[in-house]
Amino acid sequence: MPYKNVRKDITYNSMTTSIAEYAQRGKTINLGVFSYISGDVWTETGNLMLKYLAGAITREELAKGINEYWRSTNK
Repeated sequence: MPYKNVRKDITYNSMTTSIAEYAQRGKTINLGVFSYISGDVWTETGNLMLKYLAGAITREELAKGINEYWRSTNK
């Protein structure tokens, strides 16, 4: 974890316990390394989200745009 003040003397909730167990078993991915995602993912999907938040496109158009983007990266 990136935190230096994680206490070991208290019981955390079931979700944090489960995540820690998964991480110890190597069942998580390092989100700090996005080598499997194309470099323009945040620009492309972020632009779509900005349009949606501004009311320029509908929720359906947002979903369609994101799906089209991901499909285009698998070519």
